Amino acid sequence: MKKLLVSAAVVCLLGSATVAALAQGYGGMMSQDSPGWMTEMRHMNTARMEHRVSRHLGELKETLKITPAQESAWAAFVAAMAPTRPALDKLPQRAELDKLTTPERIDKMRGVRQQHLADMSAAMDKRDEATKALYVLLSPEQQKLFDSTHRRLNR
Repeated sequence: MKKLLVSAAVVCLLGSATVAALAQGYGGMMSQDSPGWMTEMRHMNTARMEHRVSRHLGELKETLKITPAQESAWAAFVAAMAPTRPALDKLPQRAELDKLTTPERIDKMRGVRQQHLADMSAAMDKRDEATKALYVLLSPEQQKLFDSTHRRLNR
């Protein structure tokens, strides 16, 4: 029983030390002037997503064997499929939010959220239309390949 208590105490101490070290490490990124670690993570994830999308589109182009006649529709499709970046410059700064009351802050962030959702919806509509425009130019064999690939992506 005594070993169990000692082990639990050691685990708690190690956990506390880890939390303290992480807090110190993130301290510089969490200043009021800095957007914070979430922005840093968002940029890393966006770069990774862009790489994956680019690789997938390259593979899809090879699989479909896009012809020169289909190239302009393909280019529009690729442009529409580019991952959209959140408009971080549209986010209110912490100093701006600190001046607002809680209800005002809620309303401000609601407006930011609604704009973000509208931007996302517009980007998805653009992707849908570019996909349809490309699809009608594909041969029946290419359409079957595209259907099977697209089906796998939407599971």
